[in-house]
Amino acid sequence: MDRRAARDFAGEWLLFTKVLRNGISQDDFVHYSEQCTPTGLGKITATGVRMDAEGQAIVRIEMWGVDKTRTMSFEDGAWHQVPDDFLLTNLGKTGDELVAADKSLGHCVVG
Repeated sequence: MDRRAARDFAGEWLLFTKVLRNGISQDDFVHYSEQCTPTGLGKITATGVRMDAEGQAIVRIEMWGVDKTRTMSFEDGAWHQVPDDFLLTNLGKTGDELVAADKSLGHCVVG
């Protein structure tokens, strides 16, 4: 989340599981994120972590006073973020297609 807040989307892509890295290119992820990530994310705080299934953890974060969760998976000797449902259902799309899909849901309002 620190890389996202710093708008280091290429670096953020590196921290996702192979599912995302194999399904969306780094360039397409960066393009999508630049278009659809609001600026000024502010302070992001991890408020809790719990182990879930073997090799998975749930991380609770607080951002803008809102609690969110992220699922992490232990893969190749390191923890990687599991993509959210939006990214998982849009694997294989280009950056422009990701932006269009997010806009159709009313989520990409900054691009």
